Amino acid sequence: LIAALEASHVDVAFGTDGSISAGPGGSASSAGGNFEQPAGGIGDGFGLSALLPPTDLHFGQLDHRELFPSLVDRGVSVVAMSLTDPGQAASETGLDGGSQQSPGSDAPSNSETSGVGTISIDAPDGIGSIVINGTTVTGVNQQIAGEFGYITILSFDPGTGAIQYDYTVTESVTHPVHTTGYDANDTVPDTFSITVTDVDGDTASTTFAVAIIDDVPTA
Repeated sequence: LIAALEASHVDVAFGTDGSISAGPGGSASSAGGNFEQPAGGIGDGFGLSALLPPTDLHFGQLDHRELFPSLVDRGVSVVAMSLTDPGQAASETGLDGGSQQSPGSDAPSNSETSGVGTISIDAPDGIGSIVINGTTVTGVNQQIAGEFGYITILSFDPGTGAIQYDYTVTESVTHPVHTTGYDANDTVPDTFSITVTDVDGDTASTTFAVAIIDDVPTA
C-alpha cells in the first residue's frame, strides 16, 4: 500500500507513535492548521435594491385611516346667528292687533317678521338631537315659541343640522326709550337657547336673539 501511494506521488510519513499520514507530493503538511495561502477577497459589496427594477420601490401616498373610528369620541359645536340689525329685526309696526292690543302703524305689512337667520352645527359623530327653547327640532315649518313671538324653521338638514329660521313678533313689547324709528338702545331682544347633542352624548349650547323694533303711535 505504501509503495502504491509513493508511486502516485503521495508522500507517506510515519509518526513517532507509529501512525501513518499521507499527503500530496511536495506539499507542506497542513497539520496544525497553518495555511500558507491567504484567503482571497470576496469583491465589492452592492445594495440589494440593485437586484430590483428602478420603479419597484416607488410607492404612492399611504392612506391614513382610523382603524376603529367608533372608539374616537369627537365633540360637537353650534353657532347660531342673531338678528339684531335694523334690516333683520322684527318690528311692532306690522302687528295686526287683537283683543289685547291695537294694530301696528303699518299693519298691512309683514314687518312683524324678521329676516332669515342661520344655525350651523359641527357634530362629526352624528347628530342626536337639536333642542331650541325646550322643543326638539323635527322639520320645516315647525314653530317654536319665544317670549314675545316665535321662530319658524324654514329649512332643516337632519344630516348636517343646518337650519334657517325667521322670527315673528306677536305682541307689543314695552321698550325702554320709546324713540321714533330704529334705535339700538330701544330694541328689545327675544332670546332663544339651543342645545345640540350628538349620538354618543356630547353636548354644546348657545343662545341667539332677534331684536324687536318699537312702534310709535300715529295721530
